[in-house]
Amino acid sequence: MAKTYKFTGKHKKNNKYEKFYTNERFMKTKVVKKLKQLQKQNKLPKRIEYIDTSAGNGKLHDILKKEKIISKYKAYDISPAKNKYGNIIKKNWLKTNDKLKNDNVLLGFNPPYGYNNRKAKMFVKHGWDIKAKYVIWLVPKSMERFLEQYYKKISKTVHHSIEFFNKTVKKQRVPKIKQSVILFIGERLESVKILSKRQTRKRYDYNISRTHYKGIDKSVSLIVKKTGNPVLNPIFWKRGKYWHQYSKGKLITKKALMVKRKNHYFIKGISETKLKKQTFYYAVESNIYFKISGLEKHLSIKSFIFNLMKLSETKKFYEMVNVYKPAAIIKKWFSDYINKLIKHK
Repeated sequence: MAKTYKFTGKHKKNNKYEKFYTNERFMKTKVVKKLKQLQKQNKLPKRIEYIDTSAGNGKLHDILKKEKIISKYKAYDISPAKNKYGNIIKKNWLKTNDKLKNDNVLLGFNPPYGYNNRKAKMFVKHGWDIKAKYVIWLVPKSMERFLEQYYKKISKTVHHSIEFFNKTVKKQRVPKIKQSVILFIGERLESVKILSKRQTRKRYDYNISRTHYKGIDKSVSLIVKKTGNPVLNPIFWKRGKYWHQYSKGKLITKKALMVKRKNHYFIKGISETKLKKQTFYYAVESNIYFKISGLEKHLSIKSFIFNLMKLSETKKFYEMVNVYKPAAIIKKWFSDYINKLIKHK
């Protein structure tokens, strides 16, 4: 039986309130250390009044109180833990609208992220709207520019593969996850900063597309998997009627076919494991694949493919792509990588 995988971005909502709690060791070794350092440097008030916008079990304010970093706190959570530390108001903090007038307030920490960080952005913006002078946010690294629209950076540190514990249900399929994040501490800007759009100068006449179910142009001759381990595997190279399929250092088949199913394009190829080999429909029209055209004018595609597969097996590459969850390469990194190859060929 043929196996089909279609990436839609949808998933079963087992964790209604995103109860992924920050591990205690991180709070004690990174957060406490950083806050004490900033207080010593007079970059934060000596007597902080802390507002936790999504407190979970309240462990952070408990630690900060014991360490004498904060003088008092107010904590909110839409669904607090049963076994909690101190008083937590059971309420959606996003529905609070009281403007903060005290310059000693430090607000935030680990908000729910939501799809494409939409929920986390709501928390950041609401903190600015109610005029919190100081904030602390533990959020995905991709939110860095968004944060800088609202807050002047006091401190920013990047942390890779931090463990967060799933406290949603008793029988957990996923007891914990790892996420690469930034710990951002900032001071409120008086007005929202408009950041200029980043522009990538096009140096060579090839094209990389990462569209999501918007068809596949006839000029596309190379398709590379960009998201989900193993990143860069499989790779498809158009050779006339058929596509050559490569994966994990070798050619899998010379007879993969582009087919249309339910109004979307798939490549009918082969899924090969140690235990079995079977027909597989790869959802190449989705945004987990780069669609590339025109590269054959600049590089030997066969050599390029084998170089990619070799790269995918290195430890350095694995660590780089797993900064993101799910593991991925971004378009800018991929185009820079290709441009260097063309320049030095």
